[in-house]
Amino acid sequence: MNRHRRPRVVLALVLVAAASRGCTSEPPGATSSPGTTVAGGGGGHGSSSTTTTTTSGGSSGAGGIAGTGGQGIGGFPAGDPGWQDVGWAQQCPTQVATNPRNAAPPLRWQPCASEFPGCERVTVDWENSGMPFGRPFVVRWKDGHRIGLDVGYPKGFRMGVLYEWDGSVLAAWHFKVAGCGSPVGPIPREEHVWMGVQGGTPPSSYVTGTYTGVGSAPKLLSFGTPSQDWSATDSTLALQASSGLALLVYDRIDDVVGTYNPQNGLSYDHPFAVADSVLVRYAPAFETFEARVWNRATHAVEPLISALPENILDVKGDGHTLVWLRAPHGSDGEGYYLQGDLWTSPFATSKDAVEPTKRRPAPLVGEVLSTAGEGYYALYSHKDEKVHVYRLSDMRHWSVGTPPDAYALYDVAYIDAKYLFYRKIGTIFRQALDALGPGDPAP
Repeated sequence: MNRHRRPRVVLALVLVAAASRGCTSEPPGATSSPGTTVAGGGGGHGSSSTTTTTTSGGSSGAGGIAGTGGQGIGGFPAGDPGWQDVGWAQQCPTQVATNPRNAAPPLRWQPCASEFPGCERVTVDWENSGMPFGRPFVVRWKDGHRIGLDVGYPKGFRMGVLYEWDGSVLAAWHFKVAGCGSPVGPIPREEHVWMGVQGGTPPSSYVTGTYTGVGSAPKLLSFGTPSQDWSATDSTLALQASSGLALLVYDRIDDVVGTYNPQNGLSYDHPFAVADSVLVRYAPAFETFEARVWNRATHAVEPLISALPENILDVKGDGHTLVWLRAPHGSDGEGYYLQGDLWTSPFATSKDAVEPTKRRPAPLVGEVLSTAGEGYYALYSHKDEKVHVYRLSDMRHWSVGTPPDAYALYDVAYIDAKYLFYRKIGTIFRQALDALGPGDPAP
């Protein structure tokens, strides 16, 4: 399967395989402190079957809002991170650092080549075992952004690191043994942080809390299935099961987990949490797509947008505007979906409230990589290998070329009114929107 063309399936298998490998050996300098406590810091295609449970509150141990590290190995800080065990990740021995700035290299940005004005990339100058970063999770903070990353470091170990807006390490977690699991996040939001571990039994565990409380008294959530896609707001965590079938939603306000299985369809995928809702793509049949929505008010997944026999290839929103990509059913000779159009509506959480307006032609896409925020929508085209940025108010468009030396693009992670963030195999990039020039107006 060509990753640049068709939906994400192979990546899910890779993630699950990585999460379920056997544990091997401890990283140099790791210490175990059992029992210690870390302080601080519709469309007429059938409805979903739903399983709803109430989570068990509290955590079974300590987890700190602190860092992780490599004890001076391969470019990592030389100081002691102060590793201590956490009790909430039973499936894979996990530690948190009480001295986070000794845990991982700071996030340092450098300009891209001159032909990419306004582009910056994270400097990767430490040993890692292949891909240095997983998917970035970004939120605006002060004069910059807080960023959560799955970071690779020597001998096959990985950690979840939360970076402050100035690039310093605010928090991190790591596994005591290589290959024992996969970190998810951390996912920083405006007031809360989410952090997850996948692999083993239970298949996944997550904690959430405020920036000051997630370490000392996190809320523990356990799910019966691993996941391959994640999205969160302060109050909602949405997961796509690795099977590609179910949507899992945790409502922090009501302390309820819902598992939604499309009874008469094939799958839910590409969840996108926004406001009090989760937008999700629904497949009633093979390579046939509609848009559905989960709402906190109903705790149900319901029809939102359908254009059958045409497809809704993507749906996103920023709380003010809905945007979606509508295209004829089928694919071309190269395996790309057929040429479609971008549509918008004032933000809506029910099909009767959607006011569809066709805005402009869309680029050719394969696997959908997109995001929306603060009045902008970004979508990667596998055909021209550019990220296409649209201002939703007037659909003015900019095409963003990406540095070729970092290889394939894997995530269009985040956009706001100032910056676009994306990930390629080699590193993380951010692009200043005001450096893109005048762009082109909607036709």
